[in-house]
Parts: sequence; C-alpha cells; structure tokens
Amino acid sequence: LMRSNARLWSEFYAGSVTYNVMPGTFASRRAYMSMTEGQSRRHRFFSAYDQWEMFVPLSKVGDCVAAVADRLYNSDDEAWRGFRTQFLMRLTNKESGYLSYSSDEPVMGFNMEDYVQYNNDGKNDAFQAVMDVFRSPVCGPARVHWGKAGWDQSRGQEVCFDGAAEFPNTWCDFGCAVSELDPNGKFAGISTKWQWAASSKSSSDVVVEFAQCCGPDGFKKDMCTCESVLPAEC
Repeated sequence: LMRSNARLWSEFYAGSVTYNVMPGTFASRRAYMSMTEGQSRRHRFFSAYDQWEMFVPLSKVGDCVAAVADRLYNSDDEAWRGFRTQFLMRLTNKESGYLSYSSDEPVMGFNMEDYVQYNNDGKNDAFQAVMDVFRSPVCGPARVHWGKAGWDQSRGQEVCFDGAAEFPNTWCDFGCAVSELDPNGKFAGISTKWQWAASSKSSSDVVVEFAQCCGPDGFKKDMCTCESVLPAEC
C-alpha cells in the first residue's frame, strides 16, 4: 500500500501527528516533540522507514530549497511521489566540534523519511533523486547526519566519502585526535572513511607520515595540508 497513493498517505500522516505538535504549556519531558509509545509500536509493524537528515549551510539554504522544490514538483518523474511525510527542519548554530555539521557556519537540517523502499523491493528512485540534489554543490553539498540513513556500503556518500573535502577545516584535526586517543584502531569499525593523509607544505606537497602533522593543538595547518583519501573507483 505504501508504494502508491502519495497524497493519501501524506494527509494521513499530517493528521496522525497533530497530537505531537499541539500548542500548550507542558512539563519538561513533554515539551520536547517526540513520538508516543503507541506510535513507535505501530511503526514497528506497520510502516518501517529510513530517516535521513541533510544539513545545508545557512548561506545556501535559499538556493538549495529552490533546487529541491524544482526537482520535487517540476520534473517529469514527479519526484514528490517518493515521499509520504512532510520535511522537518531545524536550525543549528555554529559549533566547535570537529565533526559538527555546523563546524564552519550555522546550518539548517532537513529531516526526511523514506517509507517507500521497504514496500517497493528496496527501491525509491524518486526519493534518492532528491537526496542527490541535497548532495550537489547548490546545497553545499549538504552534510549527511552521522547517525541516520545514508551510510549504506552501496551508497556513494559512504564508499566515496571525502572527509578532507566535507570538513576542510577540521577533518585532520579529528584524525589527530583519533591517533592520540585510539592509536591501535580499537574503535575503527568496518567503514573505510576513517582514514587520514597529509602532505608537507615545505616539500613540494610530498605526502608525509600523518602523525608528523599532529601536535598538542591538533593538526599542524601551518606545516601540513590535509589530503583526501579515496578508493580508486572514486
């Protein structure tokens, strides 16, 4: 059922979340918008979904939204049919964390849910077409939420993730922190994206041992350049 009738399901979900967004004055716990226990149980058996969130630099939000809207509503494949729920949006101020989505400027997060793929043999091309817009230069490209969908081994943002390009000012700082706190790679996991490389600014950009570019204050940006580490197929 979920693979078709996009408008019907959109209206259904808009009505079903009315309880969650009712205005009022609540105790601290209820002041945070969240699904009820009953809603969570129903989703478990009725409508499995993947949740994506893309973070767009605030300076690019206007152009990005226009491009996303154009792809949704002005394309021959009617990409809006790949969605069943409305986008949720939030603003995050600039933060100092090395892997923060807003490490360089404030961002707007766009939360989107894919209810179609698990009811359509694992495919939702229309939804992915919109994700491609978010990952294009007009939207940043937007950074993908670390803890939500999008990091499958079959997807480009996992296989061809380029930390030096995604986080140009902080990626190698994080690599230095990893080298110091987890020198033996105990927490490395199976992902291939947690790799770092650097070159010397004083030796014609010759690649050097990464540890040589790390110091007490993180990556030595005055001496080294943070380099990309990508598989040959990328």
